[in-house]
Parts: sequence; C-alpha cells; structure tokens
Amino acid sequence: MPADASDSPGPDDQRLVTLSDGVVAIALTLLILGIQVPSPGSLRDPDSVSALGGALSNTIDGWIGYVIAFYAITQFWLVHRHFFRCVRGDRDGVAAWNFLFLFTITVMPFTSDLLGKYPQNPLSVIIFSANLILATLSRFGMQWFVRRHHLLDVRNTPASAQFGSMQGIVNICFYVLAMPVALVNPDLAKFCWLGLALSPRISVLITRRREARRAG
Repeated sequence: MPADASDSPGPDDQRLVTLSDGVVAIALTLLILGIQVPSPGSLRDPDSVSALGGALSNTIDGWIGYVIAFYAITQFWLVHRHFFRCVRGDRDGVAAWNFLFLFTITVMPFTSDLLGKYPQNPLSVIIFSANLILATLSRFGMQWFVRRHHLLDVRNTPASAQFGSMQGIVNICFYVLAMPVALVNPDLAKFCWLGLALSPRISVLITRRREARRAG
C-alpha cells in the first residue's frame, strides 16, 4: 500500500538527509582544494604583476572543472532534497542507493582535480563525464527503488522533482556527448558541459510538448 502523504519522514530518512547534506558540504569544500595558489618560490619575481598573472592563468583549467563540478553537485543536492521530502517509510534499500549516490559525489573532487591537472588529456575529460553520469544514474536508481516500493507520494511530489528527472536525462546527453568529442578535441568537449546551463529550458520544452501530446 502507498504510504500516507500525511506521515512525516521516519527518523532513518531524516538521518539519511542530514548525512547527505554533510557529505555534499564536504565535497563542495574539497573541490576548491584542487586549485593550488601559485607558490612564490615558483615565480621569478613574486612582486611582478605579470608573473603572478601568468601563474594564475595556468589555473584556468582547474577553475573550469571546479565550476562545473560545483554546479553539478548543487543541482544534485537540490533534487535530492526535494525528493526526500516526499519519501515515506524506512527501507534499507533506500540507504544503499543513497550511499551509492554519495559515493559518486565524494569522488567528484578527485575527478575535478584530475581534469584541472590534465586538461588536454582526453581520458581526464572522459573520467569526469563518467563520474557525472554515474551520479545521475545512481539518483535515478534511488528514485526507481522508492517508487517501486510505494515509498513516494507521487501526488505531492514537487514539480521541481518531476522536472529534475527530465533535466537529469538531458544532462546525461551532454555528459555522453563530451566523451567522444574529447577524443578529438578535449577543449571542445568542455564546451559540451556548457549545455548544463541550457538543460533546464530544454527540459521544460520537452515536458510541455509531452503534456500537449497527452492532452491532444
């Protein structure tokens, strides 16, 4: 039987949310540690504006990985929070899927750092994209498990959570596209990730067209 929407989340669910919030906060903090401040000893003249500017320009690739990973993690967190607001009941499977999701999030500081240190290596781009894909799939897996066991009140699921599923599919398309492009041009592959900024609008358009077809 579907759980009653009036029931409040169980204590285990609340602990999962609290744990997830903490893990996400730590992962976001660790991202910036992959960008190293230029050491004064590595500069010919530490007081030279041009010398420091040149050294900072070498961190651009690291900042690209940081911004993309930061944006992706925050989007994952927002959907995760909305999703668990409608989860009712305690099951070990929910925790298992949630830990798999958190695993992909905790790996992201490493894959982001790898991208920053090897910006022209196609493998670093592919690994980073694979990390994003696995994070999205683990989130989908958790949603599938909860719906299969009737732990989610679909009627009261926030529209943003429903929309987030479509947005995740669109995001995966951009992640997958970046992988073969990286084999040809790693820099061009990074532009594929800029599609993440367009995915919300694309998701809205797809959702509206589906609703229009159903209404017709």
